[in-house]
Amino acid sequence: MSLAFLIKMRHFNFIMRKTGLPNREKAQDIRSVKLLFSFLLPYKKYIILSLIAMLFSTAAVLAIPQGIKTLVDEAMSTKSTALLNKAVLLMVGLVVVLGLSIYARNIYSRMLGVLMVADIRNKVYRHILYLSPTFYDKRRTGEIISRLTADVAILRITWGMQIPYVVRGLLMLFAGLGLLFYTSVKLTLILLVVVPPVMVISLMLGKSMRKHSKNQQDKVADLSVQVEESISAVRTVQAFTQEEFEVARYARSVDESIDAAKLQIRSTALFFSVSVAIAFAGVIGVLWLGGSEVIADKMTAGTLLAYLMYVLFLGDALGSISQFYSSLQSAAGAAERLFDLLDARTDVRQPKEPKSLKEAQKGREIIFDKVSFAYPANEHEAILKDLNLHIKAGETLAIVGPSGAGKSTLFHLLLRFYDPIKGSIVLDGEKLTEVDLQAIRKSVAMVAQESTVFATSVMENIRYGKPDATDDEVIEAAKLAQVHAFVQEFENGYDTYLGEKGVRLSGGQKQRIAIARTILRNPDVLLLDEATSNLDAKSEQKIQQAIEEVAKERTTLVIAHRLATVKSADRIIVMNKGQIVDEGKHEDLLESSALYKSLAELQFLRTDH
Repeated sequence: MSLAFLIKMRHFNFIMRKTGLPNREKAQDIRSVKLLFSFLLPYKKYIILSLIAMLFSTAAVLAIPQGIKTLVDEAMSTKSTALLNKAVLLMVGLVVVLGLSIYARNIYSRMLGVLMVADIRNKVYRHILYLSPTFYDKRRTGEIISRLTADVAILRITWGMQIPYVVRGLLMLFAGLGLLFYTSVKLTLILLVVVPPVMVISLMLGKSMRKHSKNQQDKVADLSVQVEESISAVRTVQAFTQEEFEVARYARSVDESIDAAKLQIRSTALFFSVSVAIAFAGVIGVLWLGGSEVIADKMTAGTLLAYLMYVLFLGDALGSISQFYSSLQSAAGAAERLFDLLDARTDVRQPKEPKSLKEAQKGREIIFDKVSFAYPANEHEAILKDLNLHIKAGETLAIVGPSGAGKSTLFHLLLRFYDPIKGSIVLDGEKLTEVDLQAIRKSVAMVAQESTVFATSVMENIRYGKPDATDDEVIEAAKLAQVHAFVQEFENGYDTYLGEKGVRLSGGQKQRIAIARTILRNPDVLLLDEATSNLDAKSEQKIQQAIEEVAKERTTLVIAHRLATVKSADRIIVMNKGQIVDEGKHEDLLESSALYKSLAELQFLRTDH
């Protein structure tokens, strides 16, 4: 494979030099190719076996014209049945070798492509799952999905299916040229006049094909984004009767993708039509000159026939290489988009020498020390400003405040989704930025206001909090979270499939499953971001009792909107504009804090009556 690889890389670099692509694009292309080959190298066995099969198939193909030459010049001219049978048997043997080697080549080369793209998929997927939310704040979900599906499919076709043909084409090109010179130096020199124009056309159109191909891939990605957005929000679309608007928007994007495809198709069609026309003109010229040689008895008919077959093989080889160059433009664009994901770096990084947390006794102590923070999407608007907060281990703290006060941001920072711009957060005496990320997130768990339910069973949704939990442990957590009762009403119980995003559940049922998942995880620090907001009063009362029981052995932070929640807390802090403006007990704050009193009247007291 090393020889074929070097030949291919030289051909690729030659094209890059001649097309006059900017240095940055050249560097990206070369880097993409090298990275792609790094994914191939672990499968050396498939590479070697595929190459051996290619050598056998190429040798068999190139030997067939010699058999035809023998048949025409010797068997037919002498009318010898023995020579005829010998020539036919030789060609039958070559055909058998050809068939078996093609079969082997396809098996090994295509498996190589499948394994390579599987590794790329796994590596990209693994990488993006570990990126901080900052990355997703700036990217569209549909675009990421498109890169993992459409772009990977392009790579599979190009590198798993077309590389064998281009390698075979290179073998055929050099071996075929040697045989052409061996058969007739004069005709070969004339034929070589045809090759430069084809190569010049390839180089001229290459840059255009690359540009149009990448543009088309971007348009296809836009389609994926629109589909993902509209399907995930289909209830909103239908509720606002915007079906036709979405259809029209999608149709416009489809039209744009068609326009982009047309430009790519035209440049590719022009390339192939001109190349084929020039190639056939060359064949006609060779046939005329060769025919003249046969008439003048300077060449046998069998030799001319063999020579023409070699010319056709050479044309096929050049076509494979040229077509691969065309496909390479698409592959380069796809690889660039995929490796752009691999290049993405998270703002929240694992420490070089991560510390572990000591074993928790009854929750963990939390300290916010002069913490300031602004979300990356809006860096000039501070959400937290020099915030100081000390939470004792085992304490239940209620957090109240108007929308935008920074309540949920405290939770995001505690889970280290983001890092403070200034100041530090300390967990049990250790700065969060110095602690192992996995250790933090195993110790701290959150139930959000809008919780996620996966498209699997009730059992597996709850077990997500602790993958090695037994069925009994899952059911016990479900009982604490008031899930068990409604699950018993399902025909398949805990094995009931919940549909995409838990579509078969009510909002309150989703929330209770999320709470059960968190209870099963048994965290040292429990974060509840208005976790009971989607529950009716009866369910909330039961959940509140369960939370109070669970909170006894851990530190609990609750963003509250109900009176029952704040009254049961050990302490309440009132936040406004990224700062803590008041703290104390419910009755005291009603007297001392005007903001808390207004919030209580608007949220707690009114809600509970």
